Amino acid sequence: MTSDRIIIAGIQCAVNIGVEDWERQNKQPCAISLELLCDLLTAGRSDNLADAIDYAALINRVADFAETHSFHLLERLAEDVSALVLENFPVRQVEVLVRKLSPPINRPVDSIAIQIRRPVREAS
Repeated sequence: MTSDRIIIAGIQCAVNIGVEDWERQNKQPCAISLELLCDLLTAGRSDNLADAIDYAALINRVADFAETHSFHLLERLAEDVSALVLENFPVRQVEVLVRKLSPPINRPVDSIAIQIRRPVREAS
């Protein structure tokens, strides 16, 4: 089993997210980063996209999902993104980092982030 990884940093999204109604009146800027545990040997040897994970397809799928759904919590967005990746791409594990950029709180902060790691569930 390999420990190969694909890392995609900072997928920029405008997300309908927040606990309070006023937070969800306007989409808020978020950045989603992914670390995928997968086997890259075949793609590395063949140099053929058909043997690889299509980064553009993955990025577009994640961004489209995040921008067309509504969330109260960053935790839910991270869980839903991890499930989407695990169900649709050949990975053994995904790590998802979701950052809410310029969060609407009464203290200056650059971002608030949630990071989760989820393995693929084995069929029973």
